[in-house]
Amino acid sequence: MDLMKITKVVISHQHWDHIQGLNGLLEMNKGITVYVCAHSNKNFKDRILKQKAKLVEVKEKINIKEGVYSSGECLISYKGEKIAEQSLIIERGKDLVLLCGCAHFGVLNIIEKVRRSFNKDIYCLIGGFHLMDKEKRFIEFVVRECRKAVKKIAPSHCTGFLGVSLFREVFKEDFLEIKVGKEIGF
Repeated sequence: MDLMKITKVVISHQHWDHIQGLNGLLEMNKGITVYVCAHSNKNFKDRILKQKAKLVEVKEKINIKEGVYSSGECLISYKGEKIAEQSLIIERGKDLVLLCGCAHFGVLNIIEKVRRSFNKDIYCLIGGFHLMDKEKRFIEFVVRECRKAVKKIAPSHCTGFLGVSLFREVFKEDFLEIKVGKEIGF
């Protein structure tokens, strides 16, 4: 991917493992539009503006480009930390592809919010589902509920080894293995 062709970036949330490469991208590609949650840290937003980027603070569902949306920010307190997080939604005609950063808000809550907001089914759910430190029974519950709610799934990042294994087992041919650099087309 040619980084100079990137015109818009959506930051799911402000954790270091989701923003680590942003400064480098903004240094080499001035004028990019960066979508961040409105409740993101002021210093973080100021750093983006200092890099001559256009900053869009997201509170509610917003259209990023034709057929691509932010879910709007979800606010949660997790282990004493206030987290503002957004997901990315891509319309595929009659259904949706949903990309989660870490799903601190709860992947099932995010699925429900997006289904209500768009009144469409979710074809594929991609991303981190923040299950790595959860008990097996809870993970099994989430996997079963996801199976009812989405056709295909591509868990990664903070889903955890057990979570990924259970999703693979339950979703079978509808499980997509995702790694850095992997392209998925729909």
